[in-house]
Amino acid sequence: MSAEAMLPEAHIVHAVPGRTRLVVPARRGDAAFFARAAAVLGTAATVAATPRIGSLALRHDGAFDRIAGAARDAGLFAVVAAPAPPAAP
Repeated sequence: MSAEAMLPEAHIVHAVPGRTRLVVPARRGDAAFFARAAAVLGTAATVAATPRIGSLALRHDGAFDRIAGAARDAGLFAVVAAPAPPAAP
């Protein structure tokens, strides 16, 4: 199993140019993890972490891919496609 496969998954829940919101469900409530993520990613973006709901709000210049790569390289999380919403009844 690759190291990336062992990282927690992060899902993009909202994105517009220069702003991206992620959730990391496996780390919800983990204040130390979100403090580390904010410190690591803070070199490339302005980060607002909300551990209680497992959320990171990022303001960034340029492509988000650079930030996703930095998170992966630091062993924080791997950005994956968000799960599909439930089908309407």
